[in-house]
Amino acid sequence: MAMLLDWILFLPPWLLLAFLKPERKRRFMSGTFLVIVLAVICYEISEKLDWWRVKESTLFFTNISSFVFGLMPVVALFVFYLTFPNPWLYFGANLILDAFQCFIFAPYVLEKAGLYEMGTMSYFEVYLLQTAVAAAIYFYQKWYEHGMSYDTEAPLERWFRSLNFRQKAR
Repeated sequence: MAMLLDWILFLPPWLLLAFLKPERKRRFMSGTFLVIVLAVICYEISEKLDWWRVKESTLFFTNISSFVFGLMPVVALFVFYLTFPNPWLYFGANLILDAFQCFIFAPYVLEKAGLYEMGTMSYFEVYLLQTAVAAAIYFYQKWYEHGMSYDTEAPLERWFRSLNFRQKAR
């Protein structure tokens, strides 16, 4: 069961990228790769400090979950795709998704399936770590785009505006 879940978290998420516009997807690939690099660094530090222990992995890595190369970067790309450059939408979406991942998905799915177990770090501390990583990635993406011309409106921002909550003055 654990091995099947590990493969599901690794390969199928990448298929979701087929539904995104290629030029917009390309815009955020650099930030997505940074997500992978920072996650690998966190997993390496975790191994030394015993924050958590990976028990099952489909890849040839012994201390890094395939989640880092599958679902995690795909979700990061979707968050960028739907919310960037609006910082309130970006951080709001990240806080909600990180809370779901840390307090529901990780303990009740990943840990119960035997993919990993927590060590000296609590789920709340993992949540704070993920929030710091999300901030670093956001500011990296802002720096990366400095001087480039892109559509500056996030799709979620456009959708909220289309709802037109304001009443016309009478």
